[in-house]
Amino acid sequence: MLTLALSLGAAACAEPAPDPDDRDQTVELAGYQLVVATATTTPRDAQVQVACPKGTVILGGGFATLDDTGAYLEGTATAMVPSFDGRTWLVNGRNLAGVGSWQLRARAVCAAAPKGYQVLTGITSVDSVPTKQLALACPAGQVATGAGFATVDSTGVWVAGEATYFSPSWDGHAWLMNAQPFRIAQPWALRGWLVCVADGAVAGYQVHTTESALVAGADEQVIGACPGQAMIGAGWGVLDDTYAILTGRATAHEVDYRGRSWLTNAQNHSSFAPRWRLQQRALCAN
Repeated sequence: MLTLALSLGAAACAEPAPDPDDRDQTVELAGYQLVVATATTTPRDAQVQVACPKGTVILGGGFATLDDTGAYLEGTATAMVPSFDGRTWLVNGRNLAGVGSWQLRARAVCAAAPKGYQVLTGITSVDSVPTKQLALACPAGQVATGAGFATVDSTGVWVAGEATYFSPSWDGHAWLMNAQPFRIAQPWALRGWLVCVADGAVAGYQVHTTESALVAGADEQVIGACPGQAMIGAGWGVLDDTYAILTGRATAHEVDYRGRSWLTNAQNHSSFAPRWRLQQRALCAN
């Protein structure tokens, strides 16, 4: 399913504001639970982790960097990782806007573990090339509900970096991610995580594509939704006019507080391609 979104600047459309008292509480959906955690800090780097309620596991998650009023600001996730057992979702984030106090928010969608639930992981070679790509695939008979990434050094310790492309395949069976460290002072690798479930274990599962028109500005936003369905995960990509992958940066990528839509704010960092589009692939379920 493909939806063409209206072209909007990143600041032109914002998430409806929930009651402040509800922002870090569990939201009940039909068969799913949306969990939220927010950390307020002043250093440029922050970490926040959210846990699923007992008896449930992570399907997918995202992040946002916010100012002290809750408005989106320029930032990025330097890691987004589900735990090996699927119980928690951890986000490392960086404030790129230069403001003082800011917030890092993590949101994740939880459910009772569907049939075949597993968290897979993979890693690239360790060397000093500036950009790396990792493709992860669920075993035959399974589909993805979410994914995570981190840039690591030769010992596996996380180093600051970011995804430049992060998207599931059109059929939901695989996930492709590109990433780069902020500085290459030592050999590094891209590590990825993929959440897989048995095909048919999540009722109504579909991959829903939403994309902007071709734009020439630096920032773009899309909001994807599957009418009548919950959003359980999503990916994004910055693409040129031929749909080739460009170097992008997601400055926010999260499910809304009701669990019914997914917002992605992103930037084009490929100067050789002045016209580009933002594509979001969201994973929806009944």
